[in-house]
Amino acid sequence: MKYRMPDLSLSSGLPPLIQEKLRQLVLYLSPTGILVMGASWWQNGQLLNASQTAQYGLPLLILIFAVVWTLALRRSVSGQRATFAFTIALCGYLCLEQWEHSRTGFLYKYGDPGSFGWMFVMYLLTFIALDTRRARWVSLGFVELHALIYFSGVRRFHPSPEIHSSFVHHFASSLIAICIFAIYSELKQHLGLVESLAATDPLTGLINRRQMQLHLEQSVLNKQGFVLLLLDIDHFKQVNDLHGHNTGDAVLRELSRRLRTCLRQGDFLGRWGGEEFILLLPQAESDVIDQVAQRLLSAVRDRAFPEELSITVSIGGASYLPGERPEDTVHRADTALYQAKQAGRDRFLFYEPLPLDKAA
Repeated sequence: MKYRMPDLSLSSGLPPLIQEKLRQLVLYLSPTGILVMGASWWQNGQLLNASQTAQYGLPLLILIFAVVWTLALRRSVSGQRATFAFTIALCGYLCLEQWEHSRTGFLYKYGDPGSFGWMFVMYLLTFIALDTRRARWVSLGFVELHALIYFSGVRRFHPSPEIHSSFVHHFASSLIAICIFAIYSELKQHLGLVESLAATDPLTGLINRRQMQLHLEQSVLNKQGFVLLLLDIDHFKQVNDLHGHNTGDAVLRELSRRLRTCLRQGDFLGRWGGEEFILLLPQAESDVIDQVAQRLLSAVRDRAFPEELSITVSIGGASYLPGERPEDTVHRADTALYQAKQAGRDRFLFYEPLPLDKAA
């Protein structure tokens, strides 16, 4: 049977919110790590038998941390990739350091308690940056490598029972920690799946009405301006009546797929109910709103749907006004949608509030 290497590539399915949290983690912890490594480098330089790995490896590690921090600050790399870069750099340094200590006999005479804590940091970072299966492979491989390095010199240097016992306990605790991280990671994935199912429309895979309302309420609480676009399929009842509900469901799924291709980063698309969809555009200017709406109209009308059906949508839009409730913005977008239907369908109309003098 041919051995197959495990897939250790980064999973790209992390939500934008988690990616941003990881990026912030990198930005907060990098300066602390650089200070700690700088102090360790200076302290190593004061020793008579200075570690060669520390002398040359710590400056390299500081440089890597600084580069990754800069890239994360400029958003040139995702938070996940930045975290994984830290993990690989730290793992490589710890392996080289223990190899040097094993070769010189320092490891068996004095032990290596300074690296133990950093190893557990490496396990934690691994389970943050990778999915559970990949993280287990990396962490277990790291433990195995350290065990091989340690036991490679046991016969030559004959460590004391206390030193030997401390390493055995370290390896055992590492395996227990990996099991705990793996179980916790799987629990989070299951809880995330349950939460996702509760927030997702089962037919289209878009966020449902309840989840969209939460996004609207959060935008209001954060005092973030936004624009709402309400989309409704024109004459959708005829599709169900003439071609059946299975075809209607296929149209809804295909429409959802096409609408996704028109989203910008940070936009939220959800199924509002029936054949009606809602799009939340944060901080959008008027020209951007019109561009997005026209892309949506074109994405629907330009190609046939299942059963060679020609489908169009009508779109109504409205801007959030400071101090109003989210449902007020939805109502005005719905009013604009009704006007688009009355004006002939397959078009976009934006709700323009009347000036005070005309409103009077």
